[in-house]
Amino acid sequence: MKKTLITVLLTMLFISISVICVADAEIDYGEGVSFSIYAQCKERDTYTDSTSFGYKTTEMAAVFVEHSVSGSSYICTNHFRVRKESGSDLISCGSNWCTIGSPSIIKGDTIDSEYNYTIAGRGNTKHYYDGGIENLTLFGTFYVNATEK
Repeated sequence: MKKTLITVLLTMLFISISVICVADAEIDYGEGVSFSIYAQCKERDTYTDSTSFGYKTTEMAAVFVEHSVSGSSYICTNHFRVRKESGSDLISCGSNWCTIGSPSIIKGDTIDSEYNYTIAGRGNTKHYYDGGIENLTLFGTFYVNATEK
């Protein structure tokens, strides 16, 4: 009985993982926007805006960020915010911890089409507290026009 239960639970786990992987593969990220941000790692509320912008034409209320790090050997997430251009202001629309090397989603109810978007970022404070690194470079690509296939 226990072996059957374990087999059923493991099968359900593998099916769930497969569904998640397939769902992740069903995103068309569209054309990406390259960025490079010299960001700090010490303060939790200090972000640096990218100077790169992408014009959003799709309806998905999300932006994807794929990034790498230069200046630190720590492999940890870093924090990004989506910023909407509104006149001469940049308005934060959503934020998330993003994993190095793979597209990470940032969702927000106010991420609308027909606006310019950029991102702002900061390094994880682990870079500072564990390694003494105050600044590093976050670089990669963000995708404002992702769609579901």
